Amino acid sequence: MYARITGIGSNLWMIGKIEDHTARPLSIEEIDVACDILNAKADSSREDRLKLFIWTDFSPDYTGGLAVAIAKDVEEAQKLIVEHRGFEVYNWGDLHVYPLKRKMAECVSGGG
Repeated sequence: MYARITGIGSNLWMIGKIEDHTARPLSIEEIDVACDILNAKADSSREDRLKLFIWTDFSPDYTGGLAVAIAKDVEEAQKLIVEHRGFEVYNWGDLHVYPLKRKMAECVSGGG
């Protein structure tokens, strides 16, 4: 069955085909169910999105280092860094997290 939910004006939501006159207003209960479904989809897709994780002052010695990872969450990002590094991290430093949908920049100056 073909169904389309359309916002018309500010208070009327319709389902069905306008072209063949099967469209009818949605009840409040139907709107609530539709919103719950859409919100659940939005929440689950947000959880699956990758983020950029940047640790500044990472594993400092004479100066702070920098570590970056692209992952779904902090735990996954830290695991990737430990695997890449080859041994445990004793000081993670300061964490900055950026969703990949927005522009960002991070810099670390050299030092001795």
